[in-house]
Amino acid sequence: MEDLQLEKIKSLAGAGKVFSGGRLLGEGDYQIDVYQEFLQGQTLSNGQYRIPGMKRIVGTVQGGPFPIGSNLKLVTIDGATLPFFISNSNGRIEASGPFLTKDGQPFV
Repeated sequence: MEDLQLEKIKSLAGAGKVFSGGRLLGEGDYQIDVYQEFLQGQTLSNGQYRIPGMKRIVGTVQGGPFPIGSNLKLVTIDGATLPFFISNSNGRIEASGPFLTKDGQPFV
């Protein structure tokens, strides 16, 4: 039987800049957790397998006020970028695109 598991693989926190399009909305304190899905199971010969799947990026951004539900971009203190939207009044964020390093490479 296959089992889907979610593991936290990275956490980061700091102060970053929040943009809407090219317009700076302000600075915000962020806390981001990156989770990795893994599909695990047992082969017919009783061996085990573990296959990495999608990543999920969630967290919070405090500051602003930043609009709920709008497409925004966070630039972290080290220059990484994350497109996101705020999903509630507590500043919870959901990624809406790839998390990239300042060199344009996948963050994790």
